[in-house]
Amino acid sequence: MRKNRQFDLIIHGATGFTGRLAVRELSNVAPPDLRWAISGRNSKRLSALATEFNCEFLIADAFSESQLDELTQSCSAVLSCAGPFASFGEKLVAACIKNKCHYADLTGESHWIEEMTTKYGTDALANEVTLIPSSGFDSVPASLGAQEFLKRIALEGRTIKSFGGYYSMRGGLNGGTLASGLKLAEDKIAVPKSMRPGVFKVAALNKYATDFVMAPINERVVSLDCNVDYHEHLLMPNKLVAHLVRGYFELMGWLMSSSVGRSVLRKLGPKPGEGPSAKTIANGFVKHTFLEDERDNPLRLTFTWPGDPGNAVTVRCLIHTGLALVDGESETIGFTTPAAALGNTLLQRLLDAEVCSYTCNSE
Repeated sequence: MRKNRQFDLIIHGATGFTGRLAVRELSNVAPPDLRWAISGRNSKRLSALATEFNCEFLIADAFSESQLDELTQSCSAVLSCAGPFASFGEKLVAACIKNKCHYADLTGESHWIEEMTTKYGTDALANEVTLIPSSGFDSVPASLGAQEFLKRIALEGRTIKSFGGYYSMRGGLNGGTLASGLKLAEDKIAVPKSMRPGVFKVAALNKYATDFVMAPINERVVSLDCNVDYHEHLLMPNKLVAHLVRGYFELMGWLMSSSVGRSVLRKLGPKPGEGPSAKTIANGFVKHTFLEDERDNPLRLTFTWPGDPGNAVTVRCLIHTGLALVDGESETIGFTTPAAALGNTLLQRLLDAEVCSYTCNSE
């Protein structure tokens, strides 16, 4: 922890829908001695939020280098909720590296992460700054869960060639997430393909797997942590539902691909700053099962995450990542992943805080 700085941790983009959730989460779990603040571009909204949560605030526009310098010189770590990150994230990343301030965010924009790594990776290593993109629902559960799963395989004295992650979940969509997806489509950014698309039966779970829209992002992150093939899917009760869900995602992709379709989604979907009700967020859940491929009686590790995945789980993961960074728990520098940087330490934080729990059929 850089004790000579004014703050330990700052949440940037604090007045957006996800940002406000993150501020509330931090206010609930922050250690008494944590010096934290919020930042963004709208002084009126920031002032009201800071008054509500009894914290300080800084004005920092995404395109103002001087304001971002002031922000990143004043704290040990920044947590960014200000997306779409390809539109608003680069100057903050550059400022963090320049001013030796650790960084984590909620982006699922793989192309942007790769661009930032190529452009700033050498400087980040030279300045010994840790940057952990995708520190929310994408991709903390996948990154930490895969690491724990492979550790258990190794303890059995075995190696495997591939394994899958299968999700059951309930939650809602917020406007920021929709805006990021629309921006990717509008800019005609090629989205990576998932490792194993399509519908198939998962015999060990007696259910059917279908496509998961965030699979390419999580699969990429896990691939950076290990040399074992990892594939992700949504888990459905039967074959018909699995095909219907796949058809729904194909329809959304088709709408995203045209300007008319994007206009329809913008009109009908939540706007930036909007999201699910508190009841929907509280009643959400994620169940994420890791399962090795092509083995009788395979190892099965299931994590349960209470709360809406894209609105509750995501901010809890981000906040605990930030607290770990502040406490100097990162084992790597530069652009990295949740597992590579924080691994067991972050998982234990999440378990201790009852953000998640797990069961394993080998215990």
